[in-house]
Amino acid sequence: MKYIVTAFTLSLLMFSCQRETTYTTLNTNDFKDVIENLEVQLLDVRTIDEFNSGHISDAEFIDLSDSLFIEKADSMFNKKQTIAVYCRTGRRSKKAADLLIKHGFKVIELDSGITNWIEKDFPIVEQK
Repeated sequence: MKYIVTAFTLSLLMFSCQRETTYTTLNTNDFKDVIENLEVQLLDVRTIDEFNSGHISDAEFIDLSDSLFIEKADSMFNKKQTIAVYCRTGRRSKKAADLLIKHGFKVIELDSGITNWIEKDFPIVEQK
């Protein structure tokens, strides 16, 4: 069954990446499958304090409220590779996904944020 879900998720991702005017929103399980099985760039758009309190392994950090958000994304990420973006609950990541799409990035977004990720007991990394 996991292979069917992953195959479905991958096909959605491939289809959505061909259209650069929208992004794909994934539930927590599908988002986890994608970041574990595909080469995506992972982006946390919360505040630095939120990021340091716990983030998904290998995530890069850019605060969505940073006035240089797009400039930083341009310098950190490859536009040919999909960015998987998340925040605390999904509100900021949707705004970030809209901005990134408008600037030529391919994006998937975690619908319910890291809050649901943690509720499911998926692993996080804490800064010391």
